[in-house]
Amino acid sequence: MRKLICGIALGAILALTGNLARAQSEEAPPPPPQGHWGHGPMDPASAAAHLAKRLSLSAEQQTQVQAILTNQEAQHKSLESNQSITHQQFLAQSKALHEETESKIQALLNDSQKQQYAEMKAHRGPGPGPGPDGQPPPPPQMQ
Repeated sequence: MRKLICGIALGAILALTGNLARAQSEEAPPPPPQGHWGHGPMDPASAAAHLAKRLSLSAEQQTQVQAILTNQEAQHKSLESNQSITHQQFLAQSKALHEETESKIQALLNDSQKQQYAEMKAHRGPGPGPGPDGQPPPPPQMQ
């Protein structure tokens, strides 16, 4: 009798565990939203389109901004994969890259757009990256 009760209990536990695991995998939360300023990275085309809408950029300006952002993304990926630099060097170079990109974008803007861009940046926060301190994430460490 004892073996029968233990067998039934074990079977019930296994069935319940299987159902819970299946329910969790089916009800996985959606990924966090991406592509909004300050909430994760935006691909260069989306970022350029966002700026075009917010700043009333011409088609030519939007194309130039997209090229600048695409170049920044490529340089940042290269920087992230550079295992020969320290974290502090990574932060400094990442900041310099961001500042260079900002200055290239501003050079494309007229006075009214520059003012709107400055207002956008003021509302955006302290700087690039998803971290609470505005710093980009550290480069991935190889093990």
